[in-house]
Amino acid sequence: MNWLLDRMRKCTARMRRVLADLARGSVDSSCLPVPQVYSAALCLVLTLSLRAGVVYDSATNTMVVDNYPEAVPCTPHVLARVDRFNGWDKVRIDDTGMVVTVGCHLQIGLNSGHETHFQLGDEGRPRETLVVDGHVIVHPFHIHGLNEWIPERRVIRLQLGKPDAPSVRPTLRISAGDGRAHGLYINRIPLPDGTLKHADVWSVGGQLHVYGGTITAASPNRAHAFGGRGSLSRHVLMYGDSVVLRNATMSWFKGVATFGLQKERATVENTVFEYGSCAMINGGWVATGCVFRHLDRAIGDYGGALNARLVNCRFENNTHNIVMRFRGSRVVAVDCEFGTPAKPDSFVSRYARKEAGPTPPMLVLQRHVRIRTVDARGDPVPGVKISASCRNPIPGDVMCVSSWEGKTGQDGVTPGPAAQDAVLLTESRMTVGATPTEPLVTVFSYRIAAERSGWLPVSRSEYRPTSSWETVTLVLQKK
Repeated sequence: MNWLLDRMRKCTARMRRVLADLARGSVDSSCLPVPQVYSAALCLVLTLSLRAGVVYDSATNTMVVDNYPEAVPCTPHVLARVDRFNGWDKVRIDDTGMVVTVGCHLQIGLNSGHETHFQLGDEGRPRETLVVDGHVIVHPFHIHGLNEWIPERRVIRLQLGKPDAPSVRPTLRISAGDGRAHGLYINRIPLPDGTLKHADVWSVGGQLHVYGGTITAASPNRAHAFGGRGSLSRHVLMYGDSVVLRNATMSWFKGVATFGLQKERATVENTVFEYGSCAMINGGWVATGCVFRHLDRAIGDYGGALNARLVNCRFENNTHNIVMRFRGSRVVAVDCEFGTPAKPDSFVSRYARKEAGPTPPMLVLQRHVRIRTVDARGDPVPGVKISASCRNPIPGDVMCVSSWEGKTGQDGVTPGPAAQDAVLLTESRMTVGATPTEPLVTVFSYRIAAERSGWLPVSRSEYRPTSSWETVTLVLQKK
């Protein structure tokens, strides 16, 4: 029996390599040696008999992908070939070969002990599009009570694009509207009634990595925005153990685009969130270089305190940029630009969590600046000690920068954008005011001083950082 299982495993690996080559178009099946074609077909039969690879569950109308290693991931074209072999009639490819449509739910992975990788887009199909007329589910590898715990983590991943191939920009489109309520679920399993399976037990795993890809609705309009029908399942659920959104786009979604996201297991960089309800909510996370536009509420705290850091982000054409309601909520925005929203942003202390403390919600705006020291002729003066001290600090407020100290470099300027020790000052702080749409705003000013042996000290008072990476010039005189 062991020899048969070993033979099946070898056949499975061989079949996947052949199918992957066929799917990529790198091998013409008509040119394959007859024994290799027969061997691939035999391997496919053996694989399906072991319920590995791709199976279709007619009871739930779900195509399930399982046990595809990272070296040979499942792809939309592999789905199409397995579908055609089995006669399920659930997958079709358009005439260009770049658009694959799956007419059922698509589930990636199982809690079976296997690793499963699904790849959308590669160098051979850089603009590949997958349309799913159903839920897209990335399954956890462990469900408490159903699996014995194993210390070795299993990767179950949906990946769009390649981290080292910026020209690969695939698209995942999810069909919704017209009575259909389909969503994207990482580490959660939706049920027909809108609830979630195993929602009350601990589960681990499920990953979403997007590099230059787009996740959107099949029809780009509000009436067909993707998302489930339940109070929780209508959101894009990102409870997985690894989420990467890099140079990505998420658009035309219901609910929250990143529900469940936590900074310990997430990277969000240079991503566009547009045409949806809300991009990011409570919890702790960091977003760098992102664009938030055409959203009902770009950032909000729902169900708990928010602890977020935004860096180099832009807010454009939103109904609200930020809505904060929980005590203890904090958003620190560094070098960000906020366009005027259609409706005023809102700050209230309506709700509280014991762990968050009594502090009202707060938005802190910070700016990097550069300080340049020159002599009377305009030549740089290097090695000058610089200090920036806040003129109106708020006692006990650790969110706002009270002071900075450092030196100018050989070019007579403090460190620039690539440096960790660049000058960072607080522009303003917004918190609860007289009404929700009239926040209490504190604008900060700084005294900037320059000293160097052999030179007269010089300073500038009441400096307010209102523009990121603005250069402040101080002219020194020789003693």
